[in-house]
Amino acid sequence: MVRLPVEGGGSKSEMVICAVQGCSNGKYKLDKWKLNACDVHPGTKKGCGSCICPPPFVLYPFPTERKDPNARKHWIRLINRKDIKTGKNWMPRHFSRVCSVHFPDGSPTDTHPYPTLNLGYVTRGRGGKPRKPLAERHMLQVKKTEPEEPIKIKVEDTFDSVPVDDHKVPENASEHNWHNYCIHDKGCEGCNKLAKELKCAVQEFETLTDQLEIQSKNKNVRNTTVINKFIRTDKKVRQNTGLPNQSTLDSLYSHLEPRLKEMRYWGGVKKVTSTKIFRRCKKSSNKREPQRKLNGKSEFVLVLMKLRLGLSNIFLSDLFNISVSTCSKIFNTWIRFLAKELKPLIYWPSGDIIRKLLPPSLASKYSSLRCTLDCMEVFIERPNHLELQAMTWSDCKKHSTVKYLIAIAPNGMITFLSEGYGGGGSDKDIVIASGFLDLLDPGDEILADRGFIINGELLMHHAKLHILPPSLSIDQQTTADVAKTRKIANARIHVKRAIGRMKWFAILRNTVPITFVPLLNDTVLVCAALCNLLPPLVC
Repeated sequence: MVRLPVEGGGSKSEMVICAVQGCSNGKYKLDKWKLNACDVHPGTKKGCGSCICPPPFVLYPFPTERKDPNARKHWIRLINRKDIKTGKNWMPRHFSRVCSVHFPDGSPTDTHPYPTLNLGYVTRGRGGKPRKPLAERHMLQVKKTEPEEPIKIKVEDTFDSVPVDDHKVPENASEHNWHNYCIHDKGCEGCNKLAKELKCAVQEFETLTDQLEIQSKNKNVRNTTVINKFIRTDKKVRQNTGLPNQSTLDSLYSHLEPRLKEMRYWGGVKKVTSTKIFRRCKKSSNKREPQRKLNGKSEFVLVLMKLRLGLSNIFLSDLFNISVSTCSKIFNTWIRFLAKELKPLIYWPSGDIIRKLLPPSLASKYSSLRCTLDCMEVFIERPNHLELQAMTWSDCKKHSTVKYLIAIAPNGMITFLSEGYGGGGSDKDIVIASGFLDLLDPGDEILADRGFIINGELLMHHAKLHILPPSLSIDQQTTADVAKTRKIANARIHVKRAIGRMKWFAILRNTVPITFVPLLNDTVLVCAALCNLLPPLVC
Protein backbone atom coordinates (compact mmCIF):
# COMPACT_ATOMS: atom_id res chain seq x y z
CA MET A 1 0.00 0.00 0.00
CA VAL A 2 1.72 3.16 -1.20
CA ARG A 3 -0.12 6.45 -0.71
CA LEU A 4 0.67 9.54 -2.74
CA PRO A 5 1.22 12.88 -0.98
CA VAL A 6 -1.57 15.41 -1.24
CA GLU A 7 -0.44 18.98 -0.99
CA GLY A 8 -2.53 22.05 -0.80
CA GLY A 9 -5.55 22.82 1.23
CA GLY A 10 -7.38 25.45 -0.88
CA SER A 11 -8.60 28.44 1.08
CA LYS A 12 -7.86 26.60 4.30
CA SER A 13 -4.25 25.83 3.54
CA GLU A 14 -3.26 27.17 6.96
CA MET A 15 -5.27 24.32 8.54
CA VAL A 16 -3.31 21.59 6.69
CA ILE A 17 -0.98 20.55 9.49
CA CYS A 18 0.36 17.26 10.73
CA ALA A 19 -2.16 15.47 12.95
CA VAL A 20 0.50 14.17 15.36
CA GLN A 21 0.52 15.94 18.71
CA GLY A 22 3.55 18.23 19.07
CA CYS A 23 4.44 18.18 15.34
CA SER A 24 4.21 21.62 13.65
CA ASN A 25 4.91 20.47 10.10
CA GLY A 26 2.26 21.68 7.72
CA LYS A 27 1.41 23.52 4.52
CA TYR A 28 2.54 26.84 5.97
CA LYS A 29 6.09 25.56 6.55
CA LEU A 30 6.30 24.11 3.04
CA ASP A 31 5.21 27.42 1.48
CA LYS A 32 7.77 29.30 3.56
CA TRP A 33 10.54 26.83 2.57
CA LYS A 34 9.76 27.30 -1.14
CA LEU A 35 10.18 31.09 -0.90
CA ASN A 36 13.68 30.89 0.63
CA ALA A 37 16.82 30.83 -1.51
CA CYS A 38 18.64 27.54 -1.89
CA ASP A 39 22.00 27.36 -0.06
CA VAL A 40 23.32 24.51 -2.22
CA HIS A 41 22.31 26.03 -5.57
CA PRO A 42 22.99 29.80 -5.41
CA GLY A 43 20.71 32.05 -7.40
CA THR A 44 17.73 29.69 -7.29
CA LYS A 45 14.75 29.42 -5.05
CA LYS A 46 13.71 26.10 -3.62
CA GLY A 47 10.20 26.24 -4.97
CA CYS A 48 10.92 27.55 -8.46
CA GLY A 49 11.35 24.12 -10.07
CA SER A 50 15.00 24.52 -11.10
CA CYS A 51 16.23 23.40 -7.67
CA ILE A 52 16.34 19.64 -7.22
CA CYS A 53 16.58 19.71 -3.43
CA PRO A 54 13.84 17.56 -1.82
CA PRO A 55 11.43 19.18 0.65
CA PRO A 56 12.08 18.62 4.36
CA PHE A 57 8.87 16.62 4.71
CA VAL A 58 5.85 15.49 2.74
CA LEU A 59 2.25 15.48 3.96
CA TYR A 60 0.24 12.28 3.43
CA PRO A 61 -3.56 12.02 3.77
CA PHE A 62 -5.34 9.42 5.84
CA PRO A 63 -6.63 6.28 4.08
CA THR A 64 -10.23 6.73 2.99
CA GLU A 65 -13.12 4.88 4.58
CA ARG A 66 -14.20 3.48 1.23
CA LYS A 67 -10.90 2.10 -0.06
CA ASP A 68 -9.13 0.97 3.11
CA PRO A 69 -11.22 1.32 6.32
CA ASN A 70 -8.97 -0.98 8.38
CA ALA A 71 -5.83 1.06 7.63
CA ARG A 72 -7.69 4.28 8.44
CA LYS A 73 -8.73 2.94 11.85
CA HIS A 74 -5.18 1.86 12.59
CA TRP A 75 -3.78 5.29 11.65
CA ILE A 76 -6.27 6.97 14.01
CA ARG A 77 -5.37 4.57 16.78
CA LEU A 78 -1.66 5.24 16.36
CA ILE A 79 -2.18 9.02 16.36
CA ASN A 80 -3.91 8.56 19.75
CA ARG A 81 -5.61 11.95 20.04
CA LYS A 82 -8.64 13.21 21.94
CA ASP A 83 -11.01 15.95 20.84
CA ILE A 84 -10.64 18.94 23.19
CA LYS A 85 -14.28 20.03 22.92
CA THR A 86 -16.09 16.70 23.23
CA GLY A 87 -13.46 14.59 24.97
CA LYS A 88 -14.08 11.74 22.56
CA ASN A 89 -11.63 10.09 20.20
CA TRP A 90 -10.35 12.44 17.52
CA MET A 91 -11.48 11.76 13.95
CA PRO A 92 -9.57 13.11 10.93
CA ARG A 93 -11.09 15.59 8.49
CA HIS A 94 -10.59 15.88 4.75
CA PHE A 95 -7.63 18.24 5.29
CA SER A 96 -5.91 16.12 8.01
CA ARG A 97 -2.41 14.93 7.11
CA VAL A 98 0.55 13.01 8.60
CA CYS A 99 4.04 14.13 7.62
CA SER A 100 6.79 11.83 6.38
CA VAL A 101 8.82 12.28 9.58
CA HIS A 102 6.64 9.71 11.34
CA PHE A 103 7.14 6.89 8.80
CA PRO A 104 10.17 4.55 9.04
CA ASP A 105 10.71 4.69 5.26
CA GLY A 106 9.80 8.38 4.92
CA SER A 107 6.48 7.45 3.32
CA PRO A 108 3.76 4.76 3.61
CA THR A 109 5.21 1.67 1.94
CA ASP A 110 4.18 -1.96 1.76
CA THR A 111 6.78 -2.83 4.38
CA HIS A 112 5.90 -0.01 6.81
CA PRO A 113 2.44 1.32 5.91
CA TYR A 114 1.67 2.93 9.29
CA PRO A 115 3.15 5.98 11.14
CA THR A 116 5.13 4.66 14.11
CA LEU A 117 7.92 7.23 14.77
CA ASN A 118 7.87 10.39 16.93
CA LEU A 119 4.18 10.18 17.73
CA GLY A 120 4.43 12.52 20.74
CA TYR A 121 1.71 11.89 23.27
CA VAL A 122 2.70 15.14 25.04
CA THR A 123 0.64 17.20 27.53
CA ARG A 124 -2.54 18.81 26.30
CA GLY A 125 -3.13 22.32 27.67
CA ARG A 126 -2.02 23.86 30.95
CA GLY A 127 -2.09 21.63 33.98
CA GLY A 128 -3.05 18.61 31.87
CA LYS A 129 -1.57 15.25 32.63
CA PRO A 130 0.49 13.51 29.94
CA ARG A 131 -1.31 10.72 28.19
CA LYS A 132 0.13 7.23 28.32
CA PRO A 133 1.87 6.15 25.13
CA LEU A 134 0.19 3.52 23.02
CA ALA A 135 1.31 -0.03 23.75
CA GLU A 136 3.62 -1.45 21.16
CA ARG A 137 1.96 -3.96 18.89
CA HIS A 138 3.85 -5.98 16.35
CA MET A 139 2.03 -6.09 13.05
CA LEU A 140 1.96 -9.49 11.43
CA GLN A 141 3.55 -9.53 8.01
CA VAL A 142 2.66 -12.37 5.71
CA LYS A 143 5.67 -13.72 3.95
CA LYS A 144 5.77 -16.52 1.46
CA THR A 145 8.07 -19.09 2.94
CA GLU A 146 8.48 -22.76 2.42
CA PRO A 147 6.46 -24.95 4.83
CA GLU A 148 8.50 -26.16 7.74
CA GLU A 149 8.10 -29.46 9.49
CA PRO A 150 6.38 -29.20 12.88
CA ILE A 151 8.56 -29.68 15.92
CA LYS A 152 7.66 -32.83 17.82
CA ILE A 153 7.96 -32.66 21.57
CA LYS A 154 8.08 -35.83 23.59
CA VAL A 155 6.98 -36.14 27.17
CA GLU A 156 10.22 -37.88 28.08
CA ASP A 157 12.19 -34.75 27.18
CA THR A 158 12.76 -32.97 30.50
CA PHE A 159 14.92 -30.10 31.44
CA ASP A 160 17.87 -32.50 31.84
CA SER A 161 18.18 -32.73 28.05
CA VAL A 162 18.55 -28.95 27.63
CA PRO A 163 22.18 -27.92 27.08
CA VAL A 164 23.61 -25.84 29.89
CA ASP A 165 25.41 -22.62 29.10
CA ASP A 166 27.59 -20.69 31.47
CA HIS A 167 25.29 -17.73 32.03
CA LYS A 168 25.89 -15.63 35.07
CA VAL A 169 23.17 -14.21 37.24
CA PRO A 170 22.91 -10.43 36.91
CA GLU A 171 24.34 -8.49 39.79
CA ASN A 172 21.15 -6.56 40.48
CA ALA A 173 18.97 -9.72 40.42
CA SER A 174 17.76 -11.41 43.56
CA GLU A 175 17.20 -15.06 44.18
CA HIS A 176 13.42 -14.68 44.27
CA ASN A 177 12.70 -12.52 41.21
CA TRP A 178 15.08 -14.05 38.69
CA HIS A 179 15.43 -17.57 37.34
CA ASN A 180 17.53 -18.47 34.31
CA TYR A 181 15.83 -21.43 32.64
CA CYS A 182 18.86 -22.01 30.44
CA ILE A 183 20.75 -23.14 33.56
CA HIS A 184 18.74 -26.01 35.03
CA ASP A 185 19.38 -27.20 38.51
CA LYS A 186 18.12 -30.71 39.24
CA GLY A 187 17.27 -29.64 42.73
CA CYS A 188 14.91 -26.83 41.59
CA GLU A 189 11.51 -27.66 43.05
CA GLY A 190 9.55 -25.41 40.69
CA CYS A 191 11.00 -26.94 37.54
CA ASN A 192 10.44 -30.50 38.75
CA LYS A 193 6.87 -29.66 39.74
CA LEU A 194 6.11 -28.19 36.31
CA ALA A 195 7.62 -31.20 34.58
CA LYS A 196 5.44 -33.58 36.62
CA GLU A 197 2.29 -31.53 35.89
CA LEU A 198 3.11 -31.50 32.18
CA LYS A 199 3.60 -35.25 32.13
CA CYS A 200 0.33 -35.87 34.00
CA ALA A 201 -1.58 -33.53 31.66
CA VAL A 202 -0.28 -35.29 28.54
CA GLN A 203 -1.14 -38.70 29.97
CA GLU A 204 -4.65 -37.52 30.84
CA PHE A 205 -5.07 -36.12 27.32
CA GLU A 206 -4.04 -39.44 25.76
CA THR A 207 -6.45 -41.32 28.05
CA LEU A 208 -9.39 -39.07 27.15
CA THR A 209 -8.59 -39.39 23.45
CA ASP A 210 -8.66 -43.19 23.70
CA GLN A 211 -11.96 -43.10 25.60
CA LEU A 212 -13.50 -40.83 22.97
CA GLU A 213 -12.50 -43.20 20.18
CA ILE A 214 -13.95 -46.15 22.07
CA GLN A 215 -17.24 -44.30 22.67
CA SER A 216 -17.57 -43.37 19.00
CA LYS A 217 -16.95 -46.98 17.97
CA ASN A 218 -19.48 -48.26 20.51
CA LYS A 219 -22.02 -45.73 19.28
CA ASN A 220 -21.65 -46.89 15.67
CA VAL A 221 -21.84 -50.52 16.75
CA ARG A 222 -24.97 -49.77 18.77
CA ASN A 223 -26.69 -48.06 15.84
CA THR A 224 -25.80 -50.94 13.54
CA THR A 225 -27.11 -53.44 16.10
CA VAL A 226 -30.40 -51.54 16.42
CA ILE A 227 -30.90 -51.58 12.66
CA ASN A 228 -30.12 -55.29 12.38
CA LYS A 229 -32.75 -56.08 14.98
CA PHE A 230 -35.51 -54.57 12.85
CA ILE A 231 -34.43 -55.91 9.44
CA ARG A 232 -32.99 -59.29 10.42
CA THR A 233 -35.62 -61.39 8.63
CA ASP A 234 -38.10 -60.90 5.80
CA LYS A 235 -40.97 -60.90 8.27
CA LYS A 236 -39.40 -58.07 10.32
CA VAL A 237 -38.65 -56.10 7.17
CA ARG A 238 -42.27 -56.45 6.11
CA GLN A 239 -43.57 -55.52 9.55
CA ASN A 240 -41.24 -52.59 10.31
CA THR A 241 -40.53 -51.00 6.91
CA GLY A 242 -43.45 -51.99 4.67
CA LEU A 243 -41.20 -53.57 2.02
CA PRO A 244 -41.77 -57.23 1.09
CA ASN A 245 -38.33 -58.70 1.96
CA GLN A 246 -34.66 -58.02 2.61
CA SER A 247 -33.64 -58.28 -1.03
CA THR A 248 -36.08 -55.52 -1.99
CA LEU A 249 -34.74 -53.34 0.83
CA ASP A 250 -31.12 -53.88 -0.22
CA SER A 251 -31.89 -53.34 -3.91
CA LEU A 252 -33.78 -50.12 -3.23
CA TYR A 253 -30.99 -48.75 -1.02
CA SER A 254 -28.31 -49.70 -3.58
CA HIS A 255 -30.32 -47.71 -6.16
CA LEU A 256 -30.44 -44.65 -3.85
CA GLU A 257 -26.92 -44.84 -2.44
CA PRO A 258 -25.04 -43.17 -5.36
CA ARG A 259 -27.34 -40.12 -5.05
CA LEU A 260 -26.80 -39.66 -1.32
CA LYS A 261 -23.58 -37.72 -1.91
CA GLU A 262 -25.54 -34.91 -3.55
CA MET A 263 -28.17 -34.79 -0.81
CA ARG A 264 -28.13 -31.80 1.54
CA TYR A 265 -29.90 -31.77 4.89
CA TRP A 266 -33.03 -29.66 5.20
CA GLY A 267 -32.17 -26.64 7.38
CA GLY A 268 -35.63 -25.25 8.09
CA VAL A 269 -37.56 -22.33 6.67
CA LYS A 270 -35.21 -19.39 6.11
CA LYS A 271 -36.69 -15.99 6.79
CA VAL A 272 -35.38 -12.97 4.87
CA THR A 273 -35.11 -10.00 7.21
CA SER A 274 -33.86 -7.46 4.68
CA THR A 275 -33.91 -7.32 0.90
CA LYS A 276 -31.84 -4.14 0.50
CA ILE A 277 -28.42 -5.73 0.56
CA PHE A 278 -27.60 -8.78 -1.52
CA ARG A 279 -24.33 -10.61 -1.13
CA ARG A 280 -22.86 -11.62 -4.45
CA CYS A 281 -20.99 -14.77 -3.55
CA LYS A 282 -20.30 -17.73 -5.77
CA LYS A 283 -21.82 -20.93 -4.50
CA SER A 284 -19.20 -23.58 -4.10
CA SER A 285 -20.16 -27.09 -5.19
CA ASN A 286 -17.62 -28.54 -2.77
CA LYS A 287 -19.31 -27.17 0.32
CA ARG A 288 -18.71 -29.44 3.26
CA GLU A 289 -21.67 -30.66 5.26
CA PRO A 290 -21.50 -31.46 8.97
CA GLN A 291 -20.57 -35.03 9.80
CA ARG A 292 -23.61 -37.32 9.82
CA LYS A 293 -24.62 -39.00 13.04
CA LEU A 294 -25.95 -42.06 11.18
CA ASN A 295 -24.87 -43.76 7.99
CA GLY A 296 -27.05 -43.75 4.90
CA LYS A 297 -28.76 -47.08 5.50
CA SER A 298 -29.57 -46.21 9.11
CA GLU A 299 -31.26 -43.01 8.00
CA PHE A 300 -33.17 -44.91 5.30
CA VAL A 301 -34.46 -47.46 7.81
CA LEU A 302 -35.38 -44.67 10.24
CA VAL A 303 -37.58 -42.99 7.61
CA LEU A 304 -39.24 -46.27 6.62
CA MET A 305 -39.98 -47.10 10.27
CA LYS A 306 -41.58 -43.69 10.80
CA LEU A 307 -43.76 -44.21 7.72
CA ARG A 308 -44.75 -47.77 8.54
CA LEU A 309 -45.16 -47.59 12.32
CA GLY A 310 -45.98 -43.89 12.76
CA LEU A 311 -43.38 -43.44 15.50
CA SER A 312 -42.68 -40.02 16.99
CA ASN A 313 -39.39 -38.21 16.59
CA ILE A 314 -38.79 -38.44 20.34
CA PHE A 315 -39.02 -42.24 20.28
CA LEU A 316 -36.84 -42.55 17.17
CA SER A 317 -34.22 -40.21 18.62
CA ASP A 318 -33.90 -42.40 21.72
CA LEU A 319 -33.88 -45.55 19.60
CA PHE A 320 -31.09 -44.38 17.26
CA ASN A 321 -29.21 -42.38 19.93
CA ILE A 322 -29.56 -39.00 18.18
CA SER A 323 -31.23 -35.70 19.05
CA VAL A 324 -34.85 -34.90 18.22
CA SER A 325 -33.83 -32.05 15.91
CA THR A 326 -31.47 -34.34 13.99
CA CYS A 327 -34.24 -36.93 13.61
CA SER A 328 -36.62 -34.29 12.27
CA LYS A 329 -33.96 -32.99 9.90
CA ILE A 330 -33.28 -36.50 8.57
CA PHE A 331 -36.97 -37.22 7.92
CA ASN A 332 -37.65 -33.85 6.26
CA THR A 333 -34.67 -34.35 3.96
CA TRP A 334 -35.28 -38.00 3.10
CA ILE A 335 -39.01 -37.71 2.44
CA ARG A 336 -38.40 -35.12 -0.28
CA PHE A 337 -35.49 -37.13 -1.63
CA LEU A 338 -37.54 -40.36 -1.77
CA ALA A 339 -40.50 -38.58 -3.39
CA LYS A 340 -38.26 -37.38 -6.20
CA GLU A 341 -36.47 -40.71 -6.68
CA LEU A 342 -39.51 -43.04 -6.35
CA LYS A 343 -41.95 -41.00 -8.41
CA PRO A 344 -41.21 -43.03 -11.59
CA LEU A 345 -42.71 -46.10 -9.86
CA ILE A 346 -46.16 -44.53 -10.32
CA TYR A 347 -46.69 -44.29 -14.07
CA TRP A 348 -49.58 -44.56 -16.53
CA PRO A 349 -49.09 -47.65 -18.74
CA SER A 350 -50.34 -47.90 -22.30
CA GLY A 351 -53.55 -49.68 -23.21
CA ASP A 352 -51.74 -52.57 -24.92
CA ILE A 353 -49.80 -53.38 -21.76
CA ILE A 354 -52.99 -53.25 -19.67
CA ARG A 355 -54.77 -55.71 -21.97
CA LYS A 356 -51.84 -58.13 -21.91
CA LEU A 357 -51.74 -58.13 -18.11
CA LEU A 358 -55.53 -58.17 -17.64
CA PRO A 359 -56.38 -60.85 -15.03
CA PRO A 360 -58.72 -63.65 -16.23
CA SER A 361 -61.25 -62.82 -13.51
CA LEU A 362 -61.75 -59.35 -15.01
CA ALA A 363 -61.16 -60.12 -18.68
CA SER A 364 -64.48 -61.97 -18.96
CA LYS A 365 -66.41 -59.03 -17.43
CA TYR A 366 -64.61 -55.93 -18.75
CA SER A 367 -62.36 -56.64 -21.69
CA SER A 368 -61.35 -52.98 -22.16
CA LEU A 369 -60.95 -52.11 -18.48
CA ARG A 370 -58.27 -49.42 -18.04
CA CYS A 371 -58.42 -48.51 -14.36
CA THR A 372 -60.57 -48.28 -11.25
CA LEU A 373 -61.08 -44.90 -9.53
CA ASP A 374 -61.57 -43.99 -5.89
CA CYS A 375 -60.58 -41.30 -3.39
CA MET A 376 -58.50 -41.76 -0.26
CA GLU A 377 -58.88 -39.37 2.66
CA VAL A 378 -56.22 -38.66 5.29
CA PHE A 379 -57.25 -37.17 8.62
CA ILE A 380 -55.56 -33.91 9.63
CA GLU A 381 -55.86 -31.57 12.59
CA ARG A 382 -58.49 -28.88 12.29
CA PRO A 383 -56.97 -25.63 10.95
CA ASN A 384 -57.47 -22.40 12.86
CA HIS A 385 -58.49 -20.44 9.76
CA LEU A 386 -62.25 -20.64 9.18
CA GLU A 387 -61.94 -20.76 5.40
CA LEU A 388 -59.49 -23.66 5.62
CA GLN A 389 -61.84 -25.43 8.03
CA ALA A 390 -64.64 -25.21 5.44
CA MET A 391 -62.37 -26.45 2.65
CA THR A 392 -61.04 -29.47 4.57
CA TRP A 393 -64.21 -30.57 6.37
CA SER A 394 -65.57 -33.89 5.07
CA ASP A 395 -69.26 -34.64 5.64
CA CYS A 396 -68.62 -38.32 4.98
CA LYS A 397 -65.83 -38.73 7.57
CA LYS A 398 -67.06 -35.97 9.93
CA HIS A 399 -63.47 -34.76 10.22
CA SER A 400 -61.00 -32.42 8.55
CA THR A 401 -59.32 -34.41 5.77
CA VAL A 402 -57.12 -34.14 2.69
CA LYS A 403 -58.45 -36.09 -0.30
CA TYR A 404 -56.37 -37.86 -2.99
CA LEU A 405 -57.62 -39.39 -6.24
CA ILE A 406 -56.19 -42.88 -6.86
CA ALA A 407 -56.41 -45.00 -10.00
CA ILE A 408 -55.27 -48.62 -10.07
CA ALA A 409 -54.61 -50.95 -12.98
CA PRO A 410 -56.60 -54.22 -13.22
CA ASN A 411 -53.76 -56.09 -11.47
CA GLY A 412 -53.87 -53.69 -8.48
CA MET A 413 -50.82 -51.49 -9.25
CA ILE A 414 -51.29 -47.78 -8.52
CA THR A 415 -51.04 -45.96 -11.85
CA PHE A 416 -52.26 -42.47 -10.96
CA LEU A 417 -52.07 -40.35 -7.79
CA SER A 418 -53.29 -36.78 -7.65
CA GLU A 419 -52.19 -33.98 -5.37
CA GLY A 420 -54.03 -33.33 -2.13
CA TYR A 421 -57.40 -31.52 -2.17
CA GLY A 422 -59.63 -30.36 0.63
CA GLY A 423 -62.02 -32.94 2.02
CA GLY A 424 -64.97 -30.69 1.16
CA GLY A 425 -64.40 -31.07 -2.59
CA SER A 426 -66.56 -33.44 -4.63
CA ASP A 427 -65.16 -36.46 -6.44
CA LYS A 428 -66.17 -35.03 -9.81
CA ASP A 429 -64.34 -31.74 -9.23
CA ILE A 430 -61.18 -33.56 -8.13
CA VAL A 431 -61.22 -35.75 -11.27
CA ILE A 432 -61.50 -32.69 -13.51
CA ALA A 433 -58.87 -30.65 -11.62
CA SER A 434 -56.31 -33.47 -11.32
CA GLY A 435 -55.81 -33.90 -15.09
CA PHE A 436 -56.86 -37.56 -15.08
CA LEU A 437 -59.13 -37.19 -18.10
CA ASP A 438 -56.21 -36.18 -20.32
CA LEU A 439 -54.64 -39.64 -19.92
CA LEU A 440 -57.58 -41.63 -21.30
CA ASP A 441 -57.73 -43.23 -24.75
CA PRO A 442 -60.85 -43.87 -26.83
CA GLY A 443 -62.61 -47.11 -25.86
CA ASP A 444 -61.31 -47.26 -22.27
CA GLU A 445 -63.61 -48.53 -19.55
CA ILE A 446 -63.51 -46.99 -16.07
CA LEU A 447 -64.90 -48.44 -12.83
CA ALA A 448 -65.94 -46.01 -10.10
CA ASP A 449 -68.27 -45.42 -7.17
CA ARG A 450 -71.66 -43.69 -7.27
CA GLY A 451 -70.10 -40.30 -6.40
CA PHE A 452 -68.07 -40.15 -9.64
CA ILE A 453 -70.72 -38.62 -11.90
CA ILE A 454 -68.40 -38.04 -14.86
CA ASN A 455 -70.36 -39.63 -17.72
CA GLY A 456 -70.35 -36.47 -19.81
CA GLU A 457 -66.63 -35.86 -19.32
CA LEU A 458 -65.76 -39.44 -20.29
CA LEU A 459 -67.99 -39.27 -23.39
CA MET A 460 -65.92 -36.30 -24.57
CA HIS A 461 -62.91 -38.67 -24.54
CA HIS A 462 -64.90 -41.61 -26.02
CA ALA A 463 -64.53 -43.59 -22.81
CA LYS A 464 -67.14 -45.57 -20.87
CA LEU A 465 -67.97 -45.36 -17.17
CA HIS A 466 -69.27 -48.23 -15.01
CA ILE A 467 -70.72 -47.13 -11.68
CA LEU A 468 -73.14 -48.71 -9.23
CA PRO A 469 -76.85 -48.24 -9.93
CA PRO A 470 -78.52 -45.49 -7.88
CA SER A 471 -80.33 -46.50 -4.70
CA LEU A 472 -82.10 -43.31 -3.67
CA SER A 473 -85.66 -44.66 -3.48
CA ILE A 474 -87.07 -46.79 -0.72
CA ASP A 475 -88.13 -49.45 -3.22
CA GLN A 476 -86.14 -52.62 -3.51
CA GLN A 477 -83.71 -52.85 -6.43
CA THR A 478 -84.61 -54.89 -9.43
CA THR A 479 -82.94 -58.17 -10.23
CA ALA A 480 -80.89 -56.57 -13.02
CA ASP A 481 -79.69 -53.78 -10.73
CA VAL A 482 -78.71 -56.26 -8.04
CA ALA A 483 -76.72 -58.32 -10.56
CA LYS A 484 -75.03 -55.21 -11.94
CA THR A 485 -74.19 -54.00 -8.42
CA ARG A 486 -72.67 -57.37 -7.53
CA LYS A 487 -70.65 -57.44 -10.75
CA ILE A 488 -69.23 -53.91 -10.35
CA ALA A 489 -68.63 -54.30 -6.60
CA ASN A 490 -66.65 -57.51 -7.09
CA ALA A 491 -64.41 -55.79 -9.65
CA ARG A 492 -64.15 -52.51 -7.78
CA ILE A 493 -63.18 -54.00 -4.42
CA HIS A 494 -59.53 -54.13 -5.49
CA VAL A 495 -59.17 -50.34 -5.32
CA LYS A 496 -60.26 -50.53 -1.67
CA ARG A 497 -57.60 -53.15 -1.08
CA ALA A 498 -55.00 -50.88 -2.71
CA ILE A 499 -56.04 -48.02 -0.42
CA GLY A 500 -55.84 -50.46 2.51
CA ARG A 501 -52.24 -51.18 1.51
CA MET A 502 -51.45 -47.49 1.65
CA LYS A 503 -53.26 -47.10 4.95
CA TRP A 504 -51.13 -49.95 6.30
CA PHE A 505 -48.52 -47.23 6.71
CA ALA A 506 -49.56 -45.88 10.10
CA ILE A 507 -48.45 -42.33 9.31
CA LEU A 508 -51.47 -42.08 6.92
CA ARG A 509 -53.79 -43.95 9.26
CA ASN A 510 -53.32 -41.57 12.20
CA THR A 511 -54.37 -37.93 12.44
CA VAL A 512 -51.66 -35.86 10.80
CA PRO A 513 -50.53 -32.70 12.68
CA ILE A 514 -51.22 -29.43 10.91
CA THR A 515 -47.47 -28.72 10.79
CA PHE A 516 -46.93 -31.92 8.80
CA VAL A 517 -49.38 -30.98 6.01
CA PRO A 518 -46.66 -29.39 3.76
CA LEU A 519 -44.97 -32.83 3.61
CA LEU A 520 -48.19 -34.80 3.16
CA ASN A 521 -48.11 -34.93 -0.67
CA ASP A 522 -44.57 -36.31 -0.67
CA THR A 523 -45.43 -38.77 2.10
CA VAL A 524 -48.47 -40.16 0.25
CA LEU A 525 -46.44 -40.45 -2.96
CA VAL A 526 -43.66 -42.40 -1.19
CA CYS A 527 -46.19 -44.76 0.43
CA ALA A 528 -47.88 -45.38 -2.95
CA ALA A 529 -44.52 -46.05 -4.61
CA LEU A 530 -43.55 -48.52 -1.88
CA CYS A 531 -46.89 -50.29 -2.36
CA ASN A 532 -46.04 -50.82 -6.03
CA LEU A 533 -43.00 -52.84 -4.92
CA LEU A 534 -45.31 -55.39 -3.28
CA PRO A 535 -46.70 -58.41 -5.19
CA PRO A 536 -49.78 -57.76 -7.44
CA LEU A 537 -53.16 -57.66 -5.74
CA VAL A 538 -55.01 -59.48 -8.54
CA CYS A 539 -53.56 -62.48 -10.34
